[in-house]
Amino acid sequence: MLTRHRELVSMLEARRHVAAGHRITVEVLSDWAPADAATASSSCDMSSPQFMPVKSGMNVTLKKHSGGWWFGFDAAQLGGAKGWLPDVCFTLWVIHTAFSIDKIDPSADMKGQYLNLSIGDAVVVQDKWDEGAWRGWGRGTKRGSSTSGLFHLSYAVQKVISTSLWRIL
Repeated sequence: MLTRHRELVSMLEARRHVAAGHRITVEVLSDWAPADAATASSSCDMSSPQFMPVKSGMNVTLKKHSGGWWFGFDAAQLGGAKGWLPDVCFTLWVIHTAFSIDKIDPSADMKGQYLNLSIGDAVVVQDKWDEGAWRGWGRGTKRGSSTSGLFHLSYAVQKVISTSLWRIL
């Protein structure tokens, strides 16, 4: 019996793989649908203005990227859905340095809004800020729990769960 083999791959490696003309199939970690196509990032160089809504658990084959946007298709359906989707829906942030708001700002307001993270924890980020006062921060949920909150993205490295490889069981 053939089954998809899951492997944690760095986002940088995934970008290089796709830039070299290859494809990579990844597991979607959070649902995403465009609220309004007009709000799409201008950094997304789209040959087609189509967006692809995705559901957690789907496998999507990615074939090109532009900024934080990727063009791909549903790996389970030949000729199925295809389009642009943001990397936030399939990126896993793996903690490389323990994070606690007390270490950064012991007097911070709303301490309950922040995640406490240990090395090796993985976070699925729902929102990240690239500009303004919150630049470099993300809001996410610790994988395998319902604990969610804010943390600084510099404490983590971006990974994807590649399901491109097949293994015989």
